[in-house]
Amino acid sequence: MNTWFRTAGQFAVWTTLAFFAGCSDDNPKIPETVVAVPTITEPAEGAVVASPITVSGTAEASAAIDAMVVLDGSELGSATTTADANGNYTLSLPYAEPSQGRKLDVHVTQQTELGTSEAASVTVVQGIPPAEPDVTTPLTNEEIDSPVTIAGTGVAGLTVRAKMMEDATSLGEATATIGTDGTFSFPLTYAEAAPGTELTVRVTQSNEFGVSNPVDIDVRQFAVSLSGTVSQSSGEPNGTVYLRVYGSDDIVQNHIKEIIITDTPNTLLPSTPYTVLVGRGTYYVRAFRDASGPNATGPDLEPTLPSDPQAALSDAIVVTDNDDPTLPDVEIIDVSGASFYRDFNVFANNESARAQAPWRENPPSSGDFEPGEGICGGFFMFAEANLDGSSSLDDLSSPWVTHPNGSTETMLDDGGCGSDVANNTDSSYDWNADDDHFSFGWPAPDTSDVGDYVFAYRNIDLDLVHIQVDTISAVTRLSRRVPLTSPTGAAASTTNATYSWDPVPNAASYQMWLNAVDGAYHGSTGVVTATANVPLTGGAPLDDHAYQASIHAYDVDLSVPNADYDARSNSISSYFVIDDLGDDTVTITGGITNLTDISAPIYVAAFDYNGPNGAVGASVLLDPGATSYALTTLVSGSNDASRVEGFLDIDDSGDVDSEQNRSHRTGYESLDGSANITQPLTFTTPVTLLSPSNGATGLGTTPELSWEDYTPHAPSGDWTYGMFAQTAGGGGGLPPVIWALPKSTTSFDFASPPGPMVSYDVIAFASCLESGGTYDSQTGPGTATCTGGSPVASLSDLSSATLWQWGVVIIECNFNDYIANIDLDNNNIDDFSDCLGPVLMGGSTYAQSADRSFSTD
Repeated sequence: MNTWFRTAGQFAVWTTLAFFAGCSDDNPKIPETVVAVPTITEPAEGAVVASPITVSGTAEASAAIDAMVVLDGSELGSATTTADANGNYTLSLPYAEPSQGRKLDVHVTQQTELGTSEAASVTVVQGIPPAEPDVTTPLTNEEIDSPVTIAGTGVAGLTVRAKMMEDATSLGEATATIGTDGTFSFPLTYAEAAPGTELTVRVTQSNEFGVSNPVDIDVRQFAVSLSGTVSQSSGEPNGTVYLRVYGSDDIVQNHIKEIIITDTPNTLLPSTPYTVLVGRGTYYVRAFRDASGPNATGPDLEPTLPSDPQAALSDAIVVTDNDDPTLPDVEIIDVSGASFYRDFNVFANNESARAQAPWRENPPSSGDFEPGEGICGGFFMFAEANLDGSSSLDDLSSPWVTHPNGSTETMLDDGGCGSDVANNTDSSYDWNADDDHFSFGWPAPDTSDVGDYVFAYRNIDLDLVHIQVDTISAVTRLSRRVPLTSPTGAAASTTNATYSWDPVPNAASYQMWLNAVDGAYHGSTGVVTATANVPLTGGAPLDDHAYQASIHAYDVDLSVPNADYDARSNSISSYFVIDDLGDDTVTITGGITNLTDISAPIYVAAFDYNGPNGAVGASVLLDPGATSYALTTLVSGSNDASRVEGFLDIDDSGDVDSEQNRSHRTGYESLDGSANITQPLTFTTPVTLLSPSNGATGLGTTPELSWEDYTPHAPSGDWTYGMFAQTAGGGGGLPPVIWALPKSTTSFDFASPPGPMVSYDVIAFASCLESGGTYDSQTGPGTATCTGGSPVASLSDLSSATLWQWGVVIIECNFNDYIANIDLDNNNIDDFSDCLGPVLMGGSTYAQSADRSFSTD
């Protein structure tokens, strides 16, 4: 082993003498001087070595270094050198090699003017890699193809390895064990090299002590010449001509060979010969002239209908030997009358705060809808294309798009995101079925979604192809928080209003869309770069209506011809009314109280879903810290379920459905829409959910859900918890699970649900009333009866293999009224149920949690 102790050399001698000189002993003893042991840095302890060994380390400056190899006390070899001025040394130590696997000791000493040190030592292992094998197949300069047979002789039992090298790149490798007779023969499969390419077969054999020197055999990839002609008889006479060779008759992308013929502008291509080298196999040829495809201002290097004249796929050309076959002549023709898809584009789309499942009717025509298999909304990378109006789907294959990671997806037209449809099975961001708009999306894009998106399909009748590439160089998420700054819902506007909004970071152009909420009006601005005093350019004149405005923001100026945008956002909706005469509106005003510790912009809106003008509405976005609001809406009936909603825009999305904003919202239902209203808004601290963690997977069908005690933030009066669970994406009606629980409870265990004295099945109560029944709870807690209705209990076991959402709300009802069976108004319903009823009809809760998700196994 290396010895790391070292004396201080000459300095130690003199300091020791000086110490003893101060003693009274007449005959002081001078200590013996010790020379430090050198270090060995190479070879390492246990290293496998062969003669000569390189030995290096450190010693005293200019010291004489002696090294030797010892086996069982007998010296096998030695060498000397001198350390340099810094004390470093290196030497080559030859020795008589013993048999394989013997342990050897390497000793190193140093000698200075003070003497010779003890030896530093390391133990190593004698090991000799084998000699190179003898390779008999393939022969030097042989023409080969994959797989190639590797054969020869070596040491029985050792491993032989062969690699196919193209320069420094390995195209493939294989290994085998050498037989007892010392021979080997095995196939080496490698990635196809270009025909005629010079390659090297590299063969080694190895034992436990290392790898032999390689044997390199220079070979050449099999090649024959395919010859033919390409010509153009009609179509666009401009653009470079590309002839592409494919290895299959069903491949549209990824050709294996290409011949480029330079463009002669305004001239049809005359018959032009071409030659291409190929190996054994079956081949097909396509050709096209790149006149420039849709959304391109120059060549796109791909066959793009209908601009680019093309040649159909050639017949199969089979190569089996060294004969040079002749390809059929290829003729490029005009394809401008062919059916095609158009307007391919890929962009990062910020459409809503969160993704939802699409809805499908199951069974068809039943009126019952359930979540589909795809995704709608959220932030996603979106690929879209349209069928040309004169084209026929019977002539075309389904379009597909290849993601930068290599995955290929079929673009769909099965709907489900914008309307409930019967045929939705796996839609991903397709809005309406059979509207000739095809799409596909990838949720939550990030840097892994940067790169080339390849759009492709085939015209089946003519056997022509379309390939288009859209490159995304960066994923940009444009903000959806784009409310109108003029006009706003604070006051009625005029028929000749112009429109203003705040600029969106990273956006270069905008377009505003305007709709009367009863469907009577639809108009828009042009594509603009300005954000103030923007006029409408289309639609009927404005009149007394409630209007919904939304703004699309783009990352490029779309007013420039052929502009290709890579990012879009669909803004939140802004609402306002027009009432020139001033006699058809009501005002809704109130104070704002923020009981949370968060300061954020405040969004307030008013709606009336049954009013004479549809969902009449108004909205305003207020600065953080605002203490009051004012809205102006169209007058409606006194029983039209007018509603005021507000939320804190914590994440700057402007969207109540975002995860943070959802838990900081408030709402008030059943307001009188026929008169001015005063309605205060109060924002409260949300409930904090504890377990399971958001997105937890593999839970059983009877999980335990828990939340943080809300007592520190509770209302001053009566209150209780409401825990709900529903399948992800929700749906119409109430969730299938709602339990009311006393404020002393902060968990719900599906495996052992609490008894009727400490839990209240809200679903049983609500479903009784919804089915026309009469609810009688005066028989006592947990024994209520439903007469004339069909009550349904909350689920006790959740369905397996399902994604669930759950949350907790704070309800301002006295749970003790249920436990004590109190019925002060003598209506045969306990007062807790009486209090709960308006909440279920859309009334407000005091506070709520953000939704969490988990999946059952």
